[in-house]
Amino acid sequence: MYQQTQIIGHLGKDVTMRYTADGKAVADFTVAINSGFGDTKSTAWFKVTAWEKTAENCNQYLAKGSKVFISGRLAFDEKTGGPKTWVGKEDNTVHTSFEVTADRVVFLDSRGDKVAETMQADEVKELKDEVSF
Repeated sequence: MYQQTQIIGHLGKDVTMRYTADGKAVADFTVAINSGFGDTKSTAWFKVTAWEKTAENCNQYLAKGSKVFISGRLAFDEKTGGPKTWVGKEDNTVHTSFEVTADRVVFLDSRGDKVAETMQADEVKELKDEVSF
């Protein structure tokens, strides 16, 4: 079986970078996806995890508000098959989250020489041609 999730949105906060015990880079960040307008506007939040070189690039070039394209695998609760769930420490209420392990991250902001992506330049052009912003 195979599943792939693709999202385009803006970072909700700066990237959090860490390293595993064996030295692999891991970057975590949240991406907001907005839909609707005015009173019908809603926002879905995704927690994204990137690994190794992709994680290092995200940490170096992304910041709160950056626009990104993410392609990866949706993580799910193995018991329910739904979104990840946890119980809040402060209020003991059940919370859920959508979590994506990124296979590919494309930086969509145009920031001159600060723009970098984890794909080849021609792949980025091809993607931008496919997706309207």
